[in-house]
This record gives sequence, structure tokens and C-alpha cells, in this order.
Amino acid sequence: MNDGKEHLDALKAAADPGRVAVALGLRGKGRRFFCPSCQADGGKTPDLSVNAKGFNCFKCGLKGDLLKLIEVAGKLSFPDAVRWLESLTGIRAPDRRKGGYRNKDKAISRAPGLSCGAVSVAGRAGKAESRSGPDPAVYDAFLTACRPVEGRALDWLTKDKGIAADVIVALGLRFCGKEYPGIMDGLKTRFPEAALVAAGLLKRSKTGRLVPSFWHYFASKAGFLVIPYLKDGRPVYLKVRPPVSKEAAERLKLIRFLNTAAAVPCLYNVDALAGNPDKVLICEGESDTWTALSHGFAAVGTPGAKGFKAAWVEGFRAFVNADGRSRVYLVPDTDAAGAEGSRGIAVLFRKAGLPVPLKLAIPDGKDLSEYMKEGAI
Repeated sequence: MNDGKEHLDALKAAADPGRVAVALGLRGKGRRFFCPSCQADGGKTPDLSVNAKGFNCFKCGLKGDLLKLIEVAGKLSFPDAVRWLESLTGIRAPDRRKGGYRNKDKAISRAPGLSCGAVSVAGRAGKAESRSGPDPAVYDAFLTACRPVEGRALDWLTKDKGIAADVIVALGLRFCGKEYPGIMDGLKTRFPEAALVAAGLLKRSKTGRLVPSFWHYFASKAGFLVIPYLKDGRPVYLKVRPPVSKEAAERLKLIRFLNTAAAVPCLYNVDALAGNPDKVLICEGESDTWTALSHGFAAVGTPGAKGFKAAWVEGFRAFVNADGRSRVYLVPDTDAAGAEGSRGIAVLFRKAGLPVPLKLAIPDGKDLSEYMKEGAI
């Protein structure tokens, strides 16, 4: 049974506690969450602390390791909780012919905050399964292998851009630097090449050779932020960027943004819509979404000025007041592209029979953070 204990220890060590809580659908403020046992409906003060050692509720006294939290919050058996964490971290279970903690014939139950169950992934010698899109387990494994955002990257976000530290954790942002080649080598031993290509972590070079998709930054000796697009708590798309300003990126000859695939499957932070907040902001890009969230507003982000898709309108059908007015606010960039993008979104809402969203009129010369500090919304 030593291999089983070692596997469980490895799972818990690899899991980011904040990402586990968010993936389970736990709501909170700052670094605390509402307890799934005694605060299932929320409350004024979240009393559940979640960290690398496990969790502890200061209200009801419930405590345990991360697997216990998954059992309680996800209403799962212990074997299914293990499989849930395997899927989140991308760590495969050891093969057992006798006993152990795994149910041999039972598929994992669908847990809160997850859009799919555990994914079976073959090793290098295996064959890739037929899939309609990227495997979230591949993205989970890449994110887990990357570092938490810290040091100069964290300073750039919190000090230069004014982003709250708890927003960085809750959205699952990560950082990758000189460890990038080792991470990609590790993924190649755990997933078929076809799965890495489908996920956009490998791409074909001009000569037809498979190369890591973000090699540009490693070759330039630049670290990069990894920004996951989460849907039902699972990563479905990744975007990366160096933690520097536009001017610095141009000076250093760095590409400002790279991503894993051409088709963006959902809005950034789309899970915010599930909570049905009083009002929601549609921001242009991830950065303004971070700013809005840091100031306490529910927000989602479009992948660029003209990136909003018609299918995404349905997610806003509940955001209409009794008097027929929209509870949705558009936050475009203050340029021609932003204005055109806002008009396009308004057209899509009208075609869907929904009231046109309101638009924040940010004065020229001010950014979203300054505007929000004035309490203009």
C-alpha cells in the first residue's frame, strides 16, 4: 500500500489549494471561502481556510486534507475524490490489480464546478483518444507544473496594475520561466503528442517539426504569465503574456500575447455568470477583467475588441431587470476598435431579443482603475 500513499501524497502536493476550492465552486472573499458544510448558502463572513495542509472551518470546526474537502464539497466518495484530484492535476493513478482505493467498474460522478469527469490518458506509447477538442486534463497538468505568480511578476500585477492578490489566485494565474522545457518534456511522457497538439501546447514549425508553442519567450529569456480560461471550473483554453507593459514588450521585441488555439471557446471568467450577480461587466480583455474583479465587480472578458461571439449572448439572458433594463455593462477600450466592438455586441443582444447593455463612458486619459476608484459605477 506504500505506492498508494505515495500517490495520494503526490496528488495533494501537486494541487494548488486555491484552484481546488475554485474548481469545487466554493465562493469566498480574499483567501477565505464559505464552508460547504455550515455556510452552503453563503453569509457575511467566509470562515473556511484552505491551504496546502488542507482546510479548517473556524465556524463549525470541520477540517481535513484536500481530499476530505473534495469529498465534502463535491459530495463524492473517497475513490471518486481521488479521481477528481487526478483529473485536476493530470497525475495518473498507479496501476493496481488488487485492492487499493479505486473503484474498478465505477465511473467518476460529476462534481460541482466540473464540466466533465476524470479523463483517461494514455502514456507515450498509447494512442490518443478521439476527441472533439482539447483535453482539459492536459491544461490542468501544464498549469500545475507552472509556478504560482510571485516575485517581479506579482509586483507587476499588484503594484503596477493594482490587481488584488486574491483575484490572481482565484482565477488560477500561473507563471512559467526557465523550467518551460522541462515542463514540456514531462508532459510528453504523460500525454500522447496528438493530445498536446490538440491542446495547442505543441505546434508545427515551418519545417513541419513539432515545437513547444510558447518557445518564443524561453528563447528570449523571458518568463510569462499563464492565463487559463475556465469553464465550469476546468481550463478550456490558455493565453500567455510576459508581465510587462506594451511599451516594454516592444522594446524587448516580445510578442505581447500567445495562445493555445485559434478558437476561443468561452468568455474569460465565464463562470461568474452562474452566480447571477446584480450586475456584470463585459470587459475588453483579461487585464480589465482583473481590474473590475479587484474593485469588487462581477466581470467577464472578451478576447479582444471584436472577439464576442453570438452564442455567448445566451449567458446574459437572466441579466434583465423587472422594468426590462439590462444589468450588463460594456467596458470597451477608449479607441475606435473598442467603440466598434461595443456596437457589435449591442447588435447581437438586440437580435437575441435582449435589451442593449449599458456602456461605461470612461473619460479620455483615464484607465478603468482610476474610473472605478471615483465610484462612477
